[in-house]
Amino acid sequence: MFCQAVREQVYGSRYQWIILGYPSLSTWWNEPTDCSIQEIIRVINGTLKTRLPRLSIDDNENQSEYITEYIKQFSKLEKDYFDAYVYDTIWSLAYLYQSHLLSNQSITGIFKNVLENIDFIDATGRVRYLNGGRIGQGLVEQFIHKKNI
Repeated sequence: MFCQAVREQVYGSRYQWIILGYPSLSTWWNEPTDCSIQEIIRVINGTLKTRLPRLSIDDNENQSEYITEYIKQFSKLEKDYFDAYVYDTIWSLAYLYQSHLLSNQSITGIFKNVLENIDFIDATGRVRYLNGGRIGQGLVEQFIHKKNI
């Protein structure tokens, strides 16, 4: 796409590219293309990128030892972008299951009520749900090319 933007000259101060974040550990701008790396850098300069953070972006001093240990162990793993989200989901399911054991209702009877009351800090930050969906943090980043001075 950006190589085509170079050909069509749709970049620079008159244009603003906004892209959905790329949840990959590889740098997509290094993939083979007909454009030079200098052309790709020129066209993506100033581009805004939105994405989910891989881990919590909060500098929270109240993190539990479990989270600190998870982050320490996570740094040693071959990473998948959404590993921390899976970890937080498992804790949410454990919370739901525990609530089911403490209640006389069926799991489906308490699911929505309990889900909407989940609120804890974990690997990806604050874990909460609204209308069955996860409420989370998002990042907006900008590609800025720093010229050698």
